[in-house]
Parts: sequence; structure tokens; C-alpha cells
Amino acid sequence: MSHTVTQRSDAAAPGRFAPLNGEQARALLADGFLSLPDMTDADDIAFIRSLVEPILADPDLKRRAVVRAIAKDEGKEPVSEVINIVELEPRLTESRFFRRAWAITEALFGRGAQLKFDHVIAKPPYSNKETAWHQDIAYSRRVTLSAKRLHWWLPLQPVNADNGCMQFVAGSHKAPIQRHWPVSADGHKATQPPQAAPTICDLPVGGATIHLPKTLHYTGPNITGSHRLAWIIQIGVMGWPTLL
Repeated sequence: MSHTVTQRSDAAAPGRFAPLNGEQARALLADGFLSLPDMTDADDIAFIRSLVEPILADPDLKRRAVVRAIAKDEGKEPVSEVINIVELEPRLTESRFFRRAWAITEALFGRGAQLKFDHVIAKPPYSNKETAWHQDIAYSRRVTLSAKRLHWWLPLQPVNADNGCMQFVAGSHKAPIQRHWPVSADGHKATQPPQAAPTICDLPVGGATIHLPKTLHYTGPNITGSHRLAWIIQIGVMGWPTLL
């Protein structure tokens, strides 16, 4: 379901929702992804966590299958996903992260942005489950090609390879869409090109990544003693299909 978001009056405050600079925009289009270590700040992450964590802990929501297990590890807490979390907690759109992501998307692709999809993924401590290499376009090619679209990945704590940060294959968005095959009821897997060394995107609190729908990406297992939470949003501007 698409959403149109009305910006708060302070959204135009100088410097708060700065667009990408020329070098960053060129890198995003050339590599198919971009790592932004200062996308937002610690206060904003605390605000987002205060809205997300009660939903993850709510047994009523679990009974209604809003929170669902997407990967199970024998004898361990499953990896959980909350679909369309903005519908459950609209105040998430007031976050600095969301409003800057919105502003950057419109700066690159033009006005008329819509929230096309969002979810939160929680990887529990000592989970052996990875998110396999894939391209988002393989999940819903018709929808993805209907918009110029950016996919944002915001961890709600520092991330590195140990707790499942994002990894990308630079330039993979320029190649044909890879063949994918199911690995679960809701997941697909592609083959990482053997010659491609992935870029591992460690991030501090407030950092985020952006990628394009065809960019090959992956997150590894969480082998640390803490939950790894990530909020993923896809914002698109309707129009002619993008070639990116």
C-alpha cells in the first residue's frame, strides 16, 4: 500500500534534511548503493526505537500475525519481521531519518514521493540465519519497475559483519536481473558472482545505507549477544520506469 506523507513545518530547517552532494549522488548511481554514516543522530534513533520496540514485544500483534517469524533456528528465537510498521505507528514518519530519506528521494527523482513498503527485521542474539544474497526487484518486478525508487536500510544500533550489517556488490544493478529461487515462503536467493568482492557497510548509530532495486545485497547472521534491529523503507516517485 502506498502512503503520501505530509511533512511537518520544521522539515525545511536549514541543514536538517540536506540532500546528497554531487559526489554522493554519483556514487549511488555508479555503484548501486551508498553508505551514509551520519544519516541521522542518536536522539532520532532513540525516538524510532521507542516506537518500534513496543510493537515487537506486543503479544496481541503476534497473535494477529503482524509480527511474523521469517527464519527459524533450531532451539533459538526466530528472526522476526513487522510488515508495514508505519501503518501501526504513523509517528515513525516524524523521524528525522524518514523525512531526510523522503527529501533525498525527491531531490533525485522529482516530487510526488510515496512510501511503497516498509518493515522492521529483528535478528535475535546468536542467530545463525543470514538474509541470502538477492535483488529486491526479484520480489515484485512489476511494482518495482513502476517507480523511480530508493530502498533505505536503517539499523537501530551500531552494525558490522558480526551482527548482520548490509553488504553489497558494487555495479550489480547494471547487470541483468539474476535468477532467484525460493529459500522460504517469503524469501528468495540469488548467486553472488564469485569474482565480486562485496562491500561490507559497518555503520555507527545514526548511519544508514541506500540501494537501488537491482543492487545485489546480503546481511549475515547475528553472532553477538544483542538483538539487531533494522527499519527498512522503500520510497518511490511514480513515473516512467527507472533504468537504475
